[in-house]
Amino acid sequence: MPKLDWVAMALQESRYAPGTWNGYSVHLYEEANYAYKDANQLALESIKKSLYSFWDDKSEAVRWLGRKQAAQWNEPCFGAIEISRNRIAAANMPKFAKRVIYGRWGYYIIIYQNYLQTLILFGCLMYFIFTKSKNIKRETLILGVVMLGGFLFHIFWEAKNQYVLPYFWIIIPYSVKGYQLVSLKIRLCIKKIKSGYRPSKKKIAIIVSSVVLSLVLLNGLYPTRLFQYMIAVKDEEAVCTLYEDTVKLNIDNSERK
Repeated sequence: MPKLDWVAMALQESRYAPGTWNGYSVHLYEEANYAYKDANQLALESIKKSLYSFWDDKSEAVRWLGRKQAAQWNEPCFGAIEISRNRIAAANMPKFAKRVIYGRWGYYIIIYQNYLQTLILFGCLMYFIFTKSKNIKRETLILGVVMLGGFLFHIFWEAKNQYVLPYFWIIIPYSVKGYQLVSLKIRLCIKKIKSGYRPSKKKIAIIVSSVVLSLVLLNGLYPTRLFQYMIAVKDEEAVCTLYEDTVKLNIDNSERK
């Protein structure tokens, strides 16, 4: 099967989220009577059609991309519970397993993982903020380059939480180093304060300006669809309601079992 069949599918809508599996890659191969070249040509035509559609409605294209990337990268369990929930058990599961997969425990695990994911990403941010560019060796950027490459690749490939999990693992060292640098900065600040150090007016002005600029940028970016879907500062009410109702239904079904 041509790889372009998967790219064609990755640029379409799906029942779960944009770019996720919808069977279109297999459909193209069957439509071409399993002829590689014909299937490849059909995929190219489908890709062109999708790209032209994005070009004609750029606002919708940005919204579509934000939803796809959020579906891949913002799920803190990377699909572990969801995938298990959609599988048929080959044997009777113990009660605790049912509670994890279908019930309340799984809900709490997702909440915990969400905080953990946020902490790891924040640590990475601190690393790149507090590390001076002249002190960064090229070999230390290898993991970041791999992460960036994976992010760009999965814009055009089938979206699935499991596929992006390895990229999340490889940025953990940056997060650890980031918190180490934060700890060092805090200790240095405490030491300076105890020694009677007072920051100059210039430094105070730079700090205040940075905070104000950050707030202005946040206020400017927040209304954009891409920012809302990627950062998810405010989830859509309908999505939250649907998720809560689904969790409650799963909990009720699990407790009846």
